[in-house]
Amino acid sequence: MTYDEFLDKINKLINSKKLAFDEFKENERRKQEIKKGKDSGNYIEPEKIDDVNDEFLKIGEFLYQADNELNTTEFKKLKDFVLENISNTKSSANLNKVIKIAKHEKMQEYKDKLPKGWGTLAIISQLKNNEFEKFITNPKVTTNTPRSVISQIVKKCQGKEVIESITLTFDAKAENKTSRADVLSLLNKLDLKNKGWKIRGQE
Repeated sequence: MTYDEFLDKINKLINSKKLAFDEFKENERRKQEIKKGKDSGNYIEPEKIDDVNDEFLKIGEFLYQADNELNTTEFKKLKDFVLENISNTKSSANLNKVIKIAKHEKMQEYKDKLPKGWGTLAIISQLKNNEFEKFITNPKVTTNTPRSVISQIVKKCQGKEVIESITLTFDAKAENKTSRADVLSLLNKLDLKNKGWKIRGQE
């Protein structure tokens, strides 16, 4: 495809979810101002660009294809166009992640068996082909596996040490002792069970 053809296809994707992309862009601006001390208050912290997950992944596929078919100047111009329309920063880190997902042949081969979230897929894309072979045969890997569990499996496949469990003990004789109920209440607030943790001793 030509530069104009890539531009047209990507522009249509962005416009199909323009409100969601604009909301993410505004959230980035708000976050930057808070960090710089220009403003105060809360900003929404979604799992980045979740509302446009499919479109964002498709943009990555188009950019990967464009990188192979366009010259360097045209590709950079196309990438800058995407950043201008979906991001409030000059960082292309997130774009590079979805391009890497599109580039990963093994992930494309087994994409129907993988989680759909681009942030989770970005973690999986760190695996080399031989590591991915171990990963995809793990029975815990499904389309619904939480990101925290995927991250642990990826680390194991890379040969990295993973903390399997943390044990908490209490000193019953301590003057200012924390009760078991207090700890369980804290764990509930952290929502660790939904992040893949198993909490033993919970009522």
